[in-house]
Amino acid sequence: MNEVRDNYNMFSRWVVQALLAGSSIMQFAFAQRLQKGENTHKIVKILTLDTQDFAQQIRLDIEKGWAMVEEAVELVRGKSAGSYYFSKELTCYKLSKVVDKVVAQKASTQKK
Repeated sequence: MNEVRDNYNMFSRWVVQALLAGSSIMQFAFAQRLQKGENTHKIVKILTLDTQDFAQQIRLDIEKGWAMVEEAVELVRGKSAGSYYFSKELTCYKLSKVVDKVVAQKASTQKK
């Protein structure tokens, strides 16, 4: 499962989304390009997995995800109305108030 190791963040995001949606199974389709430089593909394999089992297999810790949500809520709690953006520092997340439209545009382009 090198694909999972190499793309752990994507897989973990999909597992969390499936768990929150109440989905009991997940299906992954692996495709291969037919010819180099062309946009035609063939499906090589379809993998069907139990969502809970797959979450355990990739060692996904849901509690850590809820801890991040709780941290975000704590950062926002008590703030005055306005526009804010999150940024990641080395050891924590930082909430900053948007000062003007230039800062707002910069924050939205960094998310992409």
